[in-house]
Amino acid sequence: FYQGGLAEQPTYHELTTDAYAAFGQVGYEITPQLQATVGLRWSRDEKDSPMVASIIRPTGDVISVVAQRNDSWDSMTYLASLNYNWTDEIMTYVSYSTGFKSGGFQQAANLAVATTYYDPETVAQTEIGLKSELFRGRVRLNLSGFHLKYDDLQVNNLRFFGTTPIPVSYTHLRAHETDS
Repeated sequence: FYQGGLAEQPTYHELTTDAYAAFGQVGYEITPQLQATVGLRWSRDEKDSPMVASIIRPTGDVISVVAQRNDSWDSMTYLASLNYNWTDEIMTYVSYSTGFKSGGFQQAANLAVATTYYDPETVAQTEIGLKSELFRGRVRLNLSGFHLKYDDLQVNNLRFFGTTPIPVSYTHLRAHETDS
């Protein structure tokens, strides 16, 4: 890359992630037909990403520059759901859950861009559905509908010299699924 009389050439990228988590889930039978489930998860991601770039001056001299990037992100996510068994063959459910994807560093060839960070992604999901096996197990019909609300959605943007995550601050997704 040519920038004001200097040519910059990345020579080394590395990314190390240490991930830690603790989680648990408990189910409770409220009635023989109605069950509740709750879950909790703590997550921590620690990322370290050194980068070495060689900058070539117009005189031909080469200067090596080291950019040390490190950060960590924590999150507590959860799940709550209710299942109702109408019969031995038909069950309906509703659930609410949250999710987390840690932030990170731009993996770019340019030092100015490569030293920038992006925020963690979070999601909240609501789902409602039906699961059934009909006609003595000969027909299976499962239906679900869900709504997801993302904050800081991480979307990769493919560029000529690599991919760069682009933060999308607020996104909704509504969908359904049928399985038979």
